[in-house]
Amino acid sequence: MRGAVLISCVLGVAAVASCSFDRAGLGGGSGVVDASTTTDGTTADTPPGTPDAPPSPPDACVPGCTAAGNIDHCNGPVDVCALGCSAVGSLHCLQLTPSNGATANDLTGVTDGLVADTTQFVFPDTDTGTIYTSDGQNNFTQLRGPGAGVIDGIGYRVTAGGIAVFAIDSLSIAPDGYMRPYGSRPVIFLSRGAVTIGGLLDMSGGCTTTNNFDRACPGPGGGTGGKPGTNGGPSSPATGCGPGGNGSHTMAGPDAGAGGGAMSVAGGAGGSGGAGGIATVAGGLGGVPGTCANETLVPLSGGAGGGMGGNGAVGGGGGGAIQITSFVSITVATDPAANAGAQLDATGRGGQGSATQGGGGGGAGGAILLEAPMISISGNVTTNGGGGGSGRVSANTGAKGSSTSATPAAGGAGDAIGGTGGNGGAGAIAPTAGSGLVDGGGGGGGAYGRIRFNVPASSLTTSNAVVSPAAVRGDLALQ
Repeated sequence: MRGAVLISCVLGVAAVASCSFDRAGLGGGSGVVDASTTTDGTTADTPPGTPDAPPSPPDACVPGCTAAGNIDHCNGPVDVCALGCSAVGSLHCLQLTPSNGATANDLTGVTDGLVADTTQFVFPDTDTGTIYTSDGQNNFTQLRGPGAGVIDGIGYRVTAGGIAVFAIDSLSIAPDGYMRPYGSRPVIFLSRGAVTIGGLLDMSGGCTTTNNFDRACPGPGGGTGGKPGTNGGPSSPATGCGPGGNGSHTMAGPDAGAGGGAMSVAGGAGGSGGAGGIATVAGGLGGVPGTCANETLVPLSGGAGGGMGGNGAVGGGGGGAIQITSFVSITVATDPAANAGAQLDATGRGGQGSATQGGGGGGAGGAILLEAPMISISGNVTTNGGGGGSGRVSANTGAKGSSTSATPAAGGAGDAIGGTGGNGGAGAIAPTAGSGLVDGGGGGGGAYGRIRFNVPASSLTTSNAVVSPAAVRGDLALQ
């Protein structure tokens, strides 16, 4: 109580006053009750000399996250956070957490980017970490030596799940540039900076070895197509998450086609053999996607290979599996002046047509996972399946999965005694079976694969793009 003297009096009959007073009322005290200063139980001020509490200050600024998801430090400019803010542990902008075992720590010590200039070829080996470049004339230069760790400015390691991680400062494929990862492992390109694809990043099934084309060869992380043995050796069945079954061969009778490889859906069955009173021979079963990658693409794996037809028609290799993670942005953009559009291609290879037996099955498309704070697509991103090969006599090979459209790859055309191969899967169209009830059945088509974009919905743009099959969008994992 301030500015007044509190007087407490008890008046008797003789009007004699017994009074006490609080000197604190002359200017001291805090207003908190102190009953010891009263003689009759009435409320009094605090003891003399106790200062009053100062007036409450205005609300103080506390550093933290703003409603817009940025960081307010109170004494300086606001930090703008592209993916939001968190106060867990310490005040920080949220960063994406890469999928499939890659981490930001992989970028420690990394200084160099990976570039495929116009008419330049780049070949990263997913099994050893070696990277070669070429001018397309068999003149090769080693860009990065083999081994784990940061070598020549680029990091490499293999995750516990068996995936190769190349850690780079940035990634750029110029219009008419070409990059072809090779090896048995799926691949992750983890980039500190922006990723720009204007040329071809090739993860498709089929490969060239010593100037010979091997259609059974898969993209990195995909399954091989079935094929006969060399020098009289045993044949090799198709491999992968859901390989196509081999066709059947009879020495005195008809031959059947092989099944196509599986990925997001089952592969097409091979056509049977047998007509005009000849005993029917069943075609190979289409692959079943029991262990193939689900829509999260965690773990990351590619498409399965197509089976071997009849007595030796080679099945198509499955498309490979690739993850590109950028802490800034990913752009797949076609330059109108380029000879070809921007292509991120993990399609399956077509099965071989046969001149004497059933056709080979088509390889399934693989897996493409892109994740970044911003993704822009105005090019082609495809994981379509390959077509099955035709049966006896016609010997027409199934087409490779399209890298520029959502049109199914055609199976090899048949004739009067050779079955037509099944079409490969594309877009939302499942692969088809090879035709049968002829002397040589056609191979089944390979399944389409999977595509996923992990990106905020507001930061994904597509324009004049071909994405086949349709991509599944997911949110980024943040911390």
